[in-house]
Formats: sequence, structure tokens, C-alpha cells
Amino acid sequence: FPALDGLCGALDASAASFLDVGTGVGRLAIAMCEQWPALRVVGLDPFDTALELARRNVAEAGLGDRIELRPEPVQDLADENCYDLAWVPVMFLPAGVAARGLRRVHAALRPGAWVVLASIAADGEGLQPATLRLVSLLFGSGRLFADHAAEMLRAAAYESVQVMPAAPGVPVRMIVGRRSVSASS
Repeated sequence: FPALDGLCGALDASAASFLDVGTGVGRLAIAMCEQWPALRVVGLDPFDTALELARRNVAEAGLGDRIELRPEPVQDLADENCYDLAWVPVMFLPAGVAARGLRRVHAALRPGAWVVLASIAADGEGLQPATLRLVSLLFGSGRLFADHAAEMLRAAAYESVQVMPAAPGVPVRMIVGRRSVSASS
């Protein structure tokens, strides 16, 4: 986060907000609230079972007043200009859904805010990349790897798009992009 211009300051602000797409059982939403005491989180997930577990975890963490959970797919997100950061694990989304969702996330971000995507790190030859490509197919994203995700961000008008270097042994690649600082884009 320190490498993403203005992000840490935005998350420290009293009106800071985070969009957790595919929140699942809510662990990332909880961890973000623990790290940033003023942060408010909206967690989206279209699956009732995951949201029920998330509600229980959020209640146990005592964060029900800061974490809102919605049974909503990302491509139906109607929020505008309200988040400082969004997390989108595109490795779980079909490419068409991801493209529509990233446009909706762009509109939901405040000017200058960041999106962080996660995709499967399936570059290269050999057993591990081949296995990760299979995992990607099973997760539902098909061939939505880091370079393709970066192109989707550019097509959705994000700026400062970067594919972050893969960490050794970690099967996930992070891709970042920023909504323009000017309010018009």
C-alpha cells in the first residue's frame, strides 16, 4: 500500500471506505478494519452461504457498525464516488463479468482511489504454472491472467496500471490501477 500514491493517507482519514468484492466469509473486511480504525467496509458477495458466515464473523469481531455486507454481484454495483480502495479477486470471475464489474468499480471509486486485483500467477512453463492454469479454469475465470486483467483495467479507464511482481511461491499476482485524480473521468 505505501507504494500506491496517497492510499495510506486516504485509508487513515475519518471518512475512509473500502470495497471488498467477493467478501466470502469476511476475513479481509475484518482485517482491514483492524488495521485502519476509522475505515468503513462494504463487502459484496452473491452467495448466501458465504454471507451468512461473514455476518457471524463480523458480529464476533464486533464490527457490525463498520462492515456492511450485501448480497450483490459486482456488475450490479450502483455506488458512485465513495470508496478509497477496492479489492477485486478477478481469478473467481468470468472475463465478461470482470469487465463489467471493473467499470462499475471505477464509478464507485473516489477520484484518485485505487483498485487491487488478484489473478492466478500462471506464467511460464512447467508443472506449477500448468496446475495454476487448471485451477484458474476451475475457479471460473478461464484465461483471465495478470496481463489480461491489466488490459481490462486500461479499457475501463483506470490509470497507473501495473502488474506487480510475483512473490516467490505465491500463486497469486496483484494488478493495481487508479481512478483519475480529476473528478471528470
